[in-house]
Amino acid sequence: MAGKMYTGADTNNAAAVSESRAFCEGATYRSLGTAVAFPIEDDPHLKDSPDSVAWIAGWNKVNAAAGGAVVRGAVPNCAITTKVISA
Repeated sequence: MAGKMYTGADTNNAAAVSESRAFCEGATYRSLGTAVAFPIEDDPHLKDSPDSVAWIAGWNKVNAAAGGAVVRGAVPNCAITTKVISA
């Protein structure tokens, strides 16, 4: 999947580069610690914008693994360095 964009959406035929980047930013942000310390409300993008939706999707994707490990490929094309996600 190298070189492809991913936004967390069911279809991403017209995904912008910024949306793919925002997805990875949200995923990486959540992987840094607990959901309390790194809350979803810290989304830096304009509310309901495509980038915001992608950031939240990335955050939620990693949050779903809280208390466990992020499975390889769960967050495509994102360099998540933390494997075990804090609840």
